Amino acid sequence: MFHTYRMSLKCARRFWENDCVMQRFEARRLNLFRRGAL
Repeated sequence: MFHTYRMSLKCARRFWENDCVMQRFEARRLNLFRRGAL
């Protein structure tokens, strides 16, 4: 029980970090697009 809970927690953390990376990438791409548009 506790082991599976820790494993799911690790997976959730990995998903959260991946989400943060994707958001950062999207923001950078949006900035580049704005710069190109202007």
